[in-house]
Amino acid sequence: MHHIYFIKEVIDILNAIHAGETKWEGFKWNCESFWCVEKFLETADQPYIDNFIKYVKSGEIGVSGNYLNMTELIDYTVLNNTIASSVQYMEPYAIQLTTAMTADINGYSWGYADALYENGIKNLMSCIHTHHGYHPLFKKQTPFYWQSPKGNKLLIWNGEHFLIGNELFIADDDVYEWVMDNFWETNFKVDLGGFHQYRYSLLLNNSFNVSEAFQSAKAASCPVLCYYSYV
Repeated sequence: MHHIYFIKEVIDILNAIHAGETKWEGFKWNCESFWCVEKFLETADQPYIDNFIKYVKSGEIGVSGNYLNMTELIDYTVLNNTIASSVQYMEPYAIQLTTAMTADINGYSWGYADALYENGIKNLMSCIHTHHGYHPLFKKQTPFYWQSPKGNKLLIWNGEHFLIGNELFIADDDVYEWVMDNFWETNFKVDLGGFHQYRYSLLLNNSFNVSEAFQSAKAASCPVLCYYSYV
């Protein structure tokens, strides 16, 4: 499964950094859901597991308390059980989950806030699917508090999806987003005829100013989804 190999590759990168490699210095990774972590811990060999736990404790790998990215139709009981199982899974490793992340989710049931809070998770990063809806409060890259009917309060980061590297100008060169396999037809039709060849690269740039990049991203209320150049 792809996510298991993603985590293994992340561990290989972190091992290289700690062995003296400098080109990835400062690299961190956040696992998209706890399901990925569960499957990794079930199948990986012990050295990978040991390194994974080490890097989670050092803050170089993040673990989400959200088990899967599910529909808003799921009720409190199911959400509470899945989140509780995620939290309990990490207890033997002396790791406490306090933050969750969702991706491609445009809504939650009211029970989700209470299920997170009651299992010790007080922070949530939300990454919506902009083809299906738009950002709450008509803003993105902004925090707010979500108070549940029970009075529990979560700190939410109303974030990005897919294009965060472009928004913060981390990605250099030409970047193609949803170029192929695009059933939404936002850039190129999936059935576009003829031969098409695309080249792209994603490069980490340590020279940019974080504050200036954030202000530029904030000002771009309608960012470009795709840009291209002819060579």
